Parts: sequence; structure tokens; C-alpha cells
Amino acid sequence: MLKKTLGESAHFYRTSLDSLPLAEDLIRSILYVLFPYAVSEFQRQHSITKVVKWFHPTFFLYLVSIYRKEQATMENYKKRIDELTALQRSVTQSAATEPPYCNEYYNLFDEGEYQCIVCGTSLFDSKNKFNAGCGWPAFSAVNCKTVTLHDDYSYAMQRIEVRCATCGAHLGHLFYDGPTPSGERYCINSSSLLFVPTDSNRTKKDINP
Repeated sequence: MLKKTLGESAHFYRTSLDSLPLAEDLIRSILYVLFPYAVSEFQRQHSITKVVKWFHPTFFLYLVSIYRKEQATMENYKKRIDELTALQRSVTQSAATEPPYCNEYYNLFDEGEYQCIVCGTSLFDSKNKFNAGCGWPAFSAVNCKTVTLHDDYSYAMQRIEVRCATCGAHLGHLFYDGPTPSGERYCINSSSLLFVPTDSNRTKKDINP
């Protein structure tokens, strides 16, 4: 029964993949999403029948729907990136650093929020912005779970890179020479940010429909 179920599912997958564009990317998505579910379920239940259900065609169709939504989102990001300036693209997509003291937001302290220039995710609040004297916008805190941190060993230095958790755009770096109590200083490129004043009606949807 197990062999028959897996065989039918495999045939269904091959037939579906033949009719889909970018099948290689889809297979990669399945490898990263489908099999971890199956392994996790096997370890938790210790039952072969519980693993088989993850290979059911219905679940495969669910994965396809997720993949297509992800592709649509990436298309929106690509369009937005094409609209950015050369400096904004270089900073957000290639982890470049803009010049200090001559960027848009380093000396701005109006009330509002700072969004990702690529996807519109709300990243920083103006109440957490302070003058660090470094020439770039500095924040003592980040909006909850909107950034990810990564080890950066470029330029023969060890630093902590800050990226947008939604689209992966490079934002800047995190240092621990900021104000108390956290001691954190998020040193962020103006080119990766969009400032939205408190009295503005502009929202994330205006950037990423």
C-alpha cells in the first residue's frame, strides 16, 4: 500500500512539474519545505502512515500555490528594485555603503517611521533614532522581528550585517556602542530606507501592491 501511494504521488508530481515553468526552482522549494515536514512528522509520530500524508497530491498542490504566490511577490520586488536609484540598488542588493554625512536621513529627527525602500516593511521608529555622530542614521532599537542579523567578514573585519527580514535587502550593520539599556546601535544606510512622517497616509501598500 505504501509503495503504491508513493508511486501514484511521484507520477502526479512528474506530470505537474512538466506543465510548470521554472520547475527547477519548484523542486528546490519542495526539497526545503516538503521533506522537512515529512521528517519532522516521522520523528514525532514514528509512524509511516503519518509520513505518507505529506506526499499526498493535495499537499503538493498547496506547495505549488505557495510557490506561485512567492513568485508574484518576487516580481513585485523586482519591479520596485528597477525603480530605485543606482545607489539604492547598490546598497540594498550588493551591500554597498553610502557616503557618510551627505545622505538623506542621517540628520533627520522628525516623527514617523522608517520603512524598507524595497518592500515597504516598517523597520524603525523615529523615537529610537539618535545622533551617533557617525554620519549615518542610527537607531537604538528595531521594530519587532523585521530584520535579520548575519555575520559579515568583508573588508577583513568581523561585523553584524542587518537585512530586511521580508525581502532580504541590505540595510547596514549592528554595533554595540549605542545608548543604554541595550547598547545597540543600528547603523543604517539612508538609501535602504523610506521615511514616512507620522501625519502621512502613505502605507506599505503604496510601495508593494
